[in-house]
Amino acid sequence: QMDGVALCDLVGCLECINGGLQGVERKPKAPASRKHNMCKALELLRRKRTMPSTHLFADDELLRGACVVTISLLEQIRKAYGNVHTSVPARGVQSVGGGSARPEHYPLGPRIHAGTRSRSATPGSD
Repeated sequence: QMDGVALCDLVGCLECINGGLQGVERKPKAPASRKHNMCKALELLRRKRTMPSTHLFADDELLRGACVVTISLLEQIRKAYGNVHTSVPARGVQSVGGGSARPEHYPLGPRIHAGTRSRSATPGSD
C-alpha cells in the first residue's frame, strides 16, 4: 500500500519546488491522508503538458500499489520530464550552476537516481 509521500517528493523535485510540495502529510495514518497526498502529486502532474493522462486519475489503483499502473506512471513521468538525472557526472565535476554535481547534492539524495548507487554503497569510492 502506498501513501503518496514518495510521489509528492518526486514531483516536488522534478518541478524544482523549493522545500517540496506544501501540505503533504509526511506520516499519513488515515486513508484520507494517503489519498490527499496521492491526489496532490497527480494534480501537479496533470498540469504538465507533456504528461499523458493515462494514469493521472488512477489514485485508487496507485494507493493499492498496483504494480502495472505504478510502473507505467513512473515511465510516463520519466519521459515527460526528459529523463532528468538519469546519469550522474563523475565525482568532483562542477554542474552548470557552479555547484557540485555529486549525487548527494541533489534534492532527494543519491538513491533515487536511476542506474546509480550512493557513494557509500560503491566499494573503493572514497
